[in-house]
Amino acid sequence: MDNTMFGNTSTDTRRTPSFFDMMRAGFERAQAPVQQIQEMDVNELAEKVNQGNAKILDVRTHGEFAQGHLENSVHFSLQEISAFGPAAETRIPFAKDDEIHVICRSGNRSAAAVNILNSLGYTNAYNVRGGIIAWVQNGLQITN
Repeated sequence: MDNTMFGNTSTDTRRTPSFFDMMRAGFERAQAPVQQIQEMDVNELAEKVNQGNAKILDVRTHGEFAQGHLENSVHFSLQEISAFGPAAETRIPFAKDDEIHVICRSGNRSAAAVNILNSLGYTNAYNVRGGIIAWVQNGLQITN
C-alpha cells in the first residue's frame, strides 16, 4: 500500500487496531464463541457498592478511566485483556469464583470482556448494562 497518498511517508504500514479488531482478537484468543452472559443494571451494582462488597473491573481505555471511574474499581482495558490472552488471568486480582462486575462506557466492551473471562474459567462475571453512561445518568457518583 502506498502510504504517501495520505501524507504518510513512513514505510510502517501498521495501524491502530479498531474496536472491532480488539473484540475479534479477544474472542479468537479466548477461543470461545459469543455466548449468553450474566448481566446486571447500574442500580443493582450501586446496591453492591453501598454494601461494600463490589469487585469492579473497568475495561475502558486508560484515557476514559482517567476521566472518571467507579471508586475502588480495577482498570484493565479490553485491549489489554485481548493482548494478554490466557495470561490475562495473572493480571486480574479476583478469584475465578468471585462476583466480578465488568463495566465500560456503554456495556459493549464489557460484554466482550465477560465473554473472555468466562472462557478463562471465571464463573461469576457480570456485564454492567449501560456502563458508565447509565451510571452517571442515574445520578451515581464517579471519581477521578
